[in-house]
Amino acid sequence: MSDPKTQRADGCSIFFSLIIGALLIASFFFFEKFAAEDSENDPNSMISNKRKAQIEQFNLNSVSYSKKIDEFHSDKNSSLEEIMGKTINTYISKPDKSN
Repeated sequence: MSDPKTQRADGCSIFFSLIIGALLIASFFFFEKFAAEDSENDPNSMISNKRKAQIEQFNLNSVSYSKKIDEFHSDKNSSLEEIMGKTINTYISKPDKSN
């Protein structure tokens, strides 16, 4: 009689070994991907958060500075056109009367 081990296809065990190996490698990469997303100590996210805070601070400072300028001009009752007119009149060249 024939031995059942010799009737088994030799490539079948290699094929299943390759499938199991591919699944283990794929599961490793999926695990690494999900583990990296949960990490809050990532330097890139820390830098991004710091940049967002600086941008928000700059926007607040910019708005407050613009309000101060507007308040100054409204207190002085001046407009940009009036100020520029005074500046132009100050620097207008006067005609030479020596001739």
